[in-house]
Amino acid sequence: MFLELSKDELFAVMKNLVYTFNWGWLKSERFAIEKCGLEAFLGEEFTRVFREFGSKQAKKLMKLSIISGTI
Repeated sequence: MFLELSKDELFAVMKNLVYTFNWGWLKSERFAIEKCGLEAFLGEEFTRVFREFGSKQAKKLMKLSIISGTI
């Protein structure tokens, strides 16, 4: 099915997938904060995890030509 899509259509699908994934991530983060409290997310370990996650996501988006820039 994906092979039948034009480049623009595939780009729209991928962009929607990114939006959906990010929405799910933020929703789960909010849920975890509500359950565990904000204090659980203020430590160095949480910051490291989010930096690593953000960096990997940005590299993937750049590779897919969804975003451009320098990491």
